[in-house]
Amino acid sequence: MSYILSKIVSAVDAVTEALEEDIYSMKFSPGAMIAETELTNRYGVSRNTIREAIANLINKGILVKVVNKGVYVKKVTFSDVKEIFHLRKLFEVEAVSMIGERGIIPDSVIAALNKVKKLDINSEWNAYVAADF
Repeated sequence: MSYILSKIVSAVDAVTEALEEDIYSMKFSPGAMIAETELTNRYGVSRNTIREAIANLINKGILVKVVNKGVYVKKVTFSDVKEIFHLRKLFEVEAVSMIGERGIIPDSVIAALNKVKKLDINSEWNAYVAADF
């Protein structure tokens, strides 16, 4: 007898992931207000589930809460982009140095590179970003 195992995901995790994907695919643009009632209808879950998902995305820095105003999609500033690329440079240069010292390129690095090469950044943006990450 064989069993197919799948990852069990809570409703909060599922909504968090769906909302995050909707934000990254620009269904909610930077600076857009996030309304709980709209999200309960969109995802078919309770307000408590929506509140927990929103809290998760606030913790991830994707949403921001403005006191007495509401929750908004975070706007990415030029300073944010500079910081992201500065950190990527630090990590990626170190990773390349470590690979160089070992003299062996791990199969996972080759697989990731091949995956990125196969994707069209213009038509498969979300997949490209995920593969690049």
